[in-house]
Amino acid sequence: MSANILGSYLSVITKANSRYEGTLTEVDRVKKTMSLRDVRNMGTEGRRDGVNEIPRAEGILGNVKFRVDLISSFEIIKKPAEESQEEENVDPAIVESQTPEVEEDDSETPAVK
Repeated sequence: MSANILGSYLSVITKANSRYEGTLTEVDRVKKTMSLRDVRNMGTEGRRDGVNEIPRAEGILGNVKFRVDLISSFEIIKKPAEESQEEENVDPAIVESQTPEVEEDDSETPAVK
């Protein structure tokens, strides 16, 4: 994948002809898997020509990891919101950063002994 699509909302069709929708959270090129969160199982939707069709499931499956070699196709339904200009100008050497938690000023609170 040439562009970073993590965070995109995808539609995935497996080789079993079932379609799933969810948000892409991980692509593991070594294990050849991709993970989606908040996954909805849309069933086979007629792709099996009426034989052994799987109906749409109610509810959300949660997090699902797919074997990439058993996916016949996927489509990006919605890309994540564009990063702000400030985030785009971050030094590429920085892998991760966190905002420190602000400690409350206890100067007016009497000490307990």
